[in-house]
Amino acid sequence: HWAIPRDIWDDMQEAKEDAVKEGTQGKLDGVFTVQVKRPVAFTRENVVHTVAQFVACDNQSLAVASKASFRNCLVAMRPSVMSNELPSSFDVTTYIHNKFVSWLESLKEELNVSKS
Repeated sequence: HWAIPRDIWDDMQEAKEDAVKEGTQGKLDGVFTVQVKRPVAFTRENVVHTVAQFVACDNQSLAVASKASFRNCLVAMRPSVMSNELPSSFDVTTYIHNKFVSWLESLKEELNVSKS
């Protein structure tokens, strides 16, 4: 670097720093706040929603809803629950599918409104 003229060296260093800045991902800390709605009552719908959210957001297998260990965790949180009140993997799949279809329909409506 001693053989390179100082002004060219400075330009090279600035270009290198800019490349590093462009290549790094910015942080969104504090930009978004997550508001979690907590269920106030135990209902089958709330359990299906919560399990579906766990599967979809935490990248879990759909089969987790039918695993005995996971179902035992749900029973431990509410011992009086009946087995028919706990969601199966089919229930979770159906719930996620229906939510996705309703989201697509609302997206289509928003896009149609914005075109007009």
